[in-house]
Amino acid sequence: METKRKRIIPVLKRLRETLVMTKRERNILLFVIVSFLAGDFLILYQRFTKQSPNFSSKRSFVAGKAENKSQKLHLHLQKVDINKASLEDLTKLPGIGKSKAQNIITTRNKLGRFESIDDLLKVRGIGPKLLKKLRPYIKVE
Repeated sequence: METKRKRIIPVLKRLRETLVMTKRERNILLFVIVSFLAGDFLILYQRFTKQSPNFSSKRSFVAGKAENKSQKLHLHLQKVDINKASLEDLTKLPGIGKSKAQNIITTRNKLGRFESIDDLLKVRGIGPKLLKKLRPYIKVE
């Protein structure tokens, strides 16, 4: 162990002499290295945990209102039936505000009922992107 240390110390001294840097330059280099390592760690963490929203949590919300957007996404533990949903229920869905919720109700009243989830494409303001975002939260019975 002692002999390894004796061999390593001169190498480190030569490296330090070769890489002459000011204290500020060393700090910047250290910051860059730590930043890259932190980014790599986050990428690996996301790959190995395969994060997905947890919809099985049993949180209770006061008067059915979400306090912020992240709660709005996790609000529905059960899918919302778009043929029976009220304006209040529809506004809890991600990407749906009062205006779009009212458009859904208006279209539902005109059609009589939605036959499939794809019928939401007939609603003004709902396109394929938003429909894809809504699919996990809605159903048609």
